[in-house]
Amino acid sequence: SPTKYYPVVLTALLTGMRKGEILGLKWDRIDFKKKTIKIDNQIAVDNTDAPLKTQASYRTIHVSQKLLDVLASLPRTSKYVFSNKTLKTHYSPVLINSTMKYLRKKGLNPQITFHDFRHYHATQLLASGVDVKTVSRRLGHKSVTTTLDVYFNYMPSLDDKASTLLDSIAD
Repeated sequence: SPTKYYPVVLTALLTGMRKGEILGLKWDRIDFKKKTIKIDNQIAVDNTDAPLKTQASYRTIHVSQKLLDVLASLPRTSKYVFSNKTLKTHYSPVLINSTMKYLRKKGLNPQITFHDFRHYHATQLLASGVDVKTVSRRLGHKSVTTTLDVYFNYMPSLDDKASTLLDSIAD
């Protein structure tokens, strides 16, 4: 059912979390009062709990009430937010594949990957004027250089925006 995939996709779009981080998200890492998610775990390709990619990947990010409401509506059948009700543990990375399969069946461009939701998150923040340091921290990048290297090419509109912004100075 589509409702099975919606919370996973929304989490990816609204947090920029990596797929392993989403699968490894535990209920006690969500602070519904402070509206934050602590990211300190992931599910690896071999379906086990694993440390994160880098030290910078360990982070706490603020999240929207909309996301919190969707997550709060999920059944709590294990310590993991995205849990397999039968096994009472986390979903395996297969959930990501079945999510993408479902979305493609509904018309999503087959070239779009789950990781592209992370890219979408970052580019939307940058395009809306969120500073690169904040975006870098949300993504868990080691440095803003990483963020700029990855996302600068996604931002051709920024150069245009810069040129028109400077027009007002010349008046």
